[in-house]
Parts: sequence; structure tokens; C-alpha cells
Amino acid sequence: MLPQDRTDPSVRVGAACEIVGNYFMGRTDELRAGDHAFEVAKAAALLILAEARVLCRFDFWDDVRLPDAFRRSSVPESDVATLRNELRAVDESLRYQTASRQDLAEAMNSAADAFKSMQRMFAVGRIAKDVADIPRYRCAAMLPAIDRVLEDVWIPIREMLDRKIVKKRTA
Repeated sequence: MLPQDRTDPSVRVGAACEIVGNYFMGRTDELRAGDHAFEVAKAAALLILAEARVLCRFDFWDDVRLPDAFRRSSVPESDVATLRNELRAVDESLRYQTASRQDLAEAMNSAADAFKSMQRMFAVGRIAKDVADIPRYRCAAMLPAIDRVLEDVWIPIREMLDRKIVKKRTA
């Protein structure tokens, strides 16, 4: 169950990450859409994607300027329009009745990459014009916390899944 009574909205996203992580750690079989555990994990992933999409839609991202060296080396994706499109696409694919465990993993990978990109761009980016404080404060509060949770919960699972794929290919 997601904690709805917390002051910090990143707690809900963190709890959703835990739900998805527990699903992948506890399931080795291919569950189909409609199975309760899969549907719960899918709902949690959709909450994570929704928060990523909200943060990515803030207008100030279009005006963030990054140092060239940073753009090339430290961010999975520095083009905000590409991030927005990727998040929309994985959100839509996860909503299909035919969504699979693979779709869920791809959605989480995209969310993790988006949060990491936004966190790093936010930390080093510059904005030449005045920007409303509320979107910046929300990003300042949410991005580090969510990026940290994804690093602790999702990234180890992503690496585990990648190793399984490599094993299957070499077997």
C-alpha cells in the first residue's frame, strides 16, 4: 500500500519503487496482464512514470543550459523533448492490456534514466531567465530523493535482469 499521508511526496514514489522491486525480486515466472501481483506492480510503475512526466513537463527545462562536457558524459538523455516522448511512450505501452513483464522493466528503466537525467541537469544547469519558484522547489525536493531510491532499489534489479538476458543469449 502506498503511504498517502506523508508530507513528502517522494515517499509515495519510493514506496512504489519498492513495490515494483519486490515484484521483480519475488517473481521468476512470466506473469500475464491481469495477474494481481503484476497489476499492482504496473500501477506502482505508472505512479512513478506520472511523477517523472510531471517533473519533466515544467517549462523551465526548455531553458536549461548545460556545459558541453557534462551533456556528453553524465546524463542518459539531455534532450528534454526526447525524455518527454520516451516517458509518454512507455506510459502508453504499460497501459495496454497486453503489457508484459518486459514492458514493466522498460518503463522502470526509462523512469530511472529520466530521473537521473533530470537530477543531474538540474544540479549543473543554468537558466538565463526568471523561472517560477514552485517548479524549481518541487524538482529540488523530489529529484535527489527519487534518484537515490531508484539507485538503491531499481538499478540493482536492472543489472540482475541484464545479466539474465546475457546468460540466455550465451547459453
